[in-house]
Amino acid sequence: LETYEYETIKTYMEYIRKNRSDSHIKFIDLPLREEFFDLVININGLVNIKEMEQALKNKGKYISYQTGSFSEEEIHKLFGTDYKDYCNQYSMDDDIYILKKSGFRILKKHEERVFISFYDTGALLYYIKSMHRLLPGFSVKENLSKLEELDERIKRTGKIDLKTDRHFIIAEKVSQGALNWKKKK
Repeated sequence: LETYEYETIKTYMEYIRKNRSDSHIKFIDLPLREEFFDLVININGLVNIKEMEQALKNKGKYISYQTGSFSEEEIHKLFGTDYKDYCNQYSMDDDIYILKKSGFRILKKHEERVFISFYDTGALLYYIKSMHRLLPGFSVKENLSKLEELDERIKRTGKIDLKTDRHFIIAEKVSQGALNWKKKK
């Protein structure tokens, strides 16, 4: 990875705005003052690193916890839908690269690839609904026959296991970064 293209994030956000009717998803632009925050926490969200870097105080901490594309791909396989990673999946290594280029020192990092087990259809539904990007526009009514099929599978096998990957990073801002954000041509 040589450069991270800010355009990818904008494309994903535009996709969410157009295709998600969830009233609890709101995109706002905050007028952030430079070097205002001591801590920024990001859980499964998109962050404009350039703005976050400007808003975070020197020696300020950034904590990021992300679920990767394995979860998305596995859910799409389960439901037989087309898988397209609108976020152009970035990994922990990509995040670290971006943070270092933006003037951060990595204090701690951890990544794991594990299985998540679902012992009933309700738990699977909760997971899909709580991870909004997994199946955009998902509805029980439209997927009822597939859910019934999955319910029968759980009754036969006792559970459904899906691969997932997760990572967290704790970083400290040590200088203003020099990341060159380029638009796609």
